[in-house]
Amino acid sequence: MKKLLLLIVFFGLSSSIFSQWSTDPNVNNSVTTSSGNQQNVATCPDGAGGLIMAWVDVPTAKIYAQRINAFGQAQWPAGGINISGNTGDHSMPCICSDAGGGAIIGWRDTRNGSHDVYAQRVRVDGLLMWTAGGVRVSAVPYPNMTQLRCMGAEAGYAIFGWLNSANGLYSQKLDATGARLWNANDLRISFFSTNSFDMCKDAAKGVYFSYSMPDTTSDGWEEDIFAQHVTLGGDTLWDIHYCINHDTLTQYRPSMCEDQDYGFIVSWEDFRHDSHSDIYVQRVDSARNKYWGSHGKAICTTSDNQTRPYCISDAHSGAHIVWLDDRSQPAAGHGLYGQNVNHNGQSQWTNNGKRISYRVDGTVTADGRFNPQVAAVDALGGLIACWIGYSDDALTNYGLLAQRIDYYGNTMWSSNGVFVTTTDLVKGPSMVFDGGMSGCNIAWADGRSFGSSGYDIYAQHVKSGSDLGNRPAPNNNNVSKGSTVKQNYPNPFNPVTNISFDISSQGFVSLKIYDMTGREVAVLANGVYSPGQYAVTWDASNFATGAYLYKFITNEKTEIRTMMLVK
Repeated sequence: MKKLLLLIVFFGLSSSIFSQWSTDPNVNNSVTTSSGNQQNVATCPDGAGGLIMAWVDVPTAKIYAQRINAFGQAQWPAGGINISGNTGDHSMPCICSDAGGGAIIGWRDTRNGSHDVYAQRVRVDGLLMWTAGGVRVSAVPYPNMTQLRCMGAEAGYAIFGWLNSANGLYSQKLDATGARLWNANDLRISFFSTNSFDMCKDAAKGVYFSYSMPDTTSDGWEEDIFAQHVTLGGDTLWDIHYCINHDTLTQYRPSMCEDQDYGFIVSWEDFRHDSHSDIYVQRVDSARNKYWGSHGKAICTTSDNQTRPYCISDAHSGAHIVWLDDRSQPAAGHGLYGQNVNHNGQSQWTNNGKRISYRVDGTVTADGRFNPQVAAVDALGGLIACWIGYSDDALTNYGLLAQRIDYYGNTMWSSNGVFVTTTDLVKGPSMVFDGGMSGCNIAWADGRSFGSSGYDIYAQHVKSGSDLGNRPAPNNNNVSKGSTVKQNYPNPFNPVTNISFDISSQGFVSLKIYDMTGREVAVLANGVYSPGQYAVTWDASNFATGAYLYKFITNEKTEIRTMMLVK
């Protein structure tokens, strides 16, 4: 009975849930509509096509969370769950998946008189797994914590990074029970005033950090880009303040992603040309070798300012770089441009970048990672970007817009983007890939009901074809003209599930299952198949509850889908 109830909570059995995602950008899905003020939403995928959101309830200074499933239905109590307890002021939420359908949420906390990092793990059904009010991540209070990030590690584990702007960058790792695993006094990554940083996974469950800070050796203490590699166990492998780029004047705001070859790719904002900022990028391996020249590769060097780069993996060992750009436009303001750089450092799209958006509203760009937002979209290496701004020369059509670009730089949706919402008061969009359907889920703070002093949280699913609404339901009665894999059935399952696939022409077929850390756990097909319909079974009796990926590869395509084991 308990298992049945959990399945009902997680996926829903009523047919009504299949019409839950709004199809109207004037309506959308409300997550909170109280008369308070909810802002600073952060999101992560739930592993089954939905999303988990964490936000600040401004009047109470507390962190709340909600999970929306793949069909747009809230899974936890109305208004969200109080994650952070009732002691102290709480802000700056960060969130990552726990690889089991739930999430690990961190925040800045003042309960001890200064700034600490606290965290809580929330299970797929909304049950809080750690100490009420959260566990303390940081060992000591910090006087001026300015940035906080987290990312998933092993199942149920999380790695946190934070800036204390006066004296450096710190990190800590929690296990699935909320216990600290690294240095008892926190792992110190940088030892001087540090103004910006980013982090990404390595291929061995460790983490890379990139950060900007003044170079004490020359340039009058201008900022440069530095990096550090930390192992699974919390050992730092590189020299303190290993320099990635040292050029004249300032380089800062690094953004990084894994390169799928044990290293990372990092982009940054660069002032070496003095009169304006440009975008540069570098690829570095685990042995600290720099592959794209000693000074990095120029991505965009037009005479206007290019700022706030956003770097994501393209699933082909390269990266997409997206940035705000002030080059000549129909009206003053920012455009959104992008470029793909392959594994060898070659730009794949238009020289100096392809324009993605028409006009980004610079007045809501307090955090460049909130406006715009970028998410990897599918196994073929495309991306989806969303931004707050306009879609026309007259600057009259305003709202939250999105655009999908394929791996080759082709615009997949309307040339000026599609409207996700048309409200005039929107802040801080946060976006995640929808888990296999080449669309995305987006959440944001919305002032449509109470004005600028009373934002609520709203969400929307955007399908792969740009329209809003429900994810396409799989139709197992129709045989695809091309090779394809179907959604497993049942899903969620315990412990056995079936996966069907169609083969259109003879050739090699691979069907493998991975856990959410990327570890291969089963091989269901790996050989030459003739045209036809096939079905295989996976018995997960020996595996833990959680989300899993299955990857289907043929000569025609690669498809990745998610499934959920619930015991």
